[in-house]
Amino acid sequence: MVLLGAHVACLGLCVGDVLKASGNFEEAVKWKDKSIAAKVSAYQKTDNTQVRLLSSLLDLKNKEREIIIQHAHNQKITLSLIIAGLFIAGLILFIFWVVQHNKARMQRQQFISAKRFIELEENEKDRTAKDLHDITGEFVLSISDEIDKIDFPDESVKNKLIDQVEDIGESLRQISHRLNKAMIEKLTFDELIFGYCEDFYRISGLPIEVELPENEYILPGEIVLHIYRIIQELLSNAAKYAKDGMVELKLSVDGKKLILAYRDTGPGFDLKELNGNGMGFMNIFERVKLLGGKAIVDSSPGNGAEWNIVIPYSHKKN
Repeated sequence: MVLLGAHVACLGLCVGDVLKASGNFEEAVKWKDKSIAAKVSAYQKTDNTQVRLLSSLLDLKNKEREIIIQHAHNQKITLSLIIAGLFIAGLILFIFWVVQHNKARMQRQQFISAKRFIELEENEKDRTAKDLHDITGEFVLSISDEIDKIDFPDESVKNKLIDQVEDIGESLRQISHRLNKAMIEKLTFDELIFGYCEDFYRISGLPIEVELPENEYILPGEIVLHIYRIIQELLSNAAKYAKDGMVELKLSVDGKKLILAYRDTGPGFDLKELNGNGMGFMNIFERVKLLGGKAIVDSSPGNGAEWNIVIPYSHKKN
């Protein structure tokens, strides 16, 4: 359209020049005016086209700028989200590390406390063993002398009483030996358990059924000591509370586990009321904890007591 207008303007000028040359000045002026009007119209259309083109270019630039700005904004958001995610992940890892660190520290402290508690108890048992051994000889001699001063119609009765006192004295001496850690290390595990149960039965009169592994197993000294002390504690509690009952004691090896099963037919007790606060309970649980094992007790009034103690064990049999 712009080119057509330009051609029309040129044509008008040419016609005007022809008319002017022929002397028709009035028509020549009209054609020149038309030519000028056509030229102005063509220029206006050209300007409008250029303006629209420039406007389109500006719109395109603005849109391109908006896209760049939006892309940069999206990148900032993405980067912020990544940083926030890394921060949250780091915070979670830090909290997890703190919890695990505190848990490990608490376990170490509990282990150290248990070890100190057991060491104090072992020292106390050593002193008790020495005192018991020293007192037993004097006790037996004193009682035997007093019995000997009494006149019995039947001399055999006197001799029987004296023999019984001496038997009790011998059992007390054996118990004192088995309380002493140094003496324990000189005996085999079977000698310790069977010997202690025999002496315990002789003194308390409480029937005990004992079952140990038939094959010989190599037990580390630490396990021997703690298992032996646990059995002492269990039988001591039985002597106090299950006087009219009986006790079953079984030790077995299952794969990599050493299992101690205990049961008595005593009066039982309420676990909720006791809540593991008795010294005997603490002793057992602390020793099991030192060996890395687990102890489960089950009892209720009128139903006796049962213990199931499992300790990691990886030693081979002879």
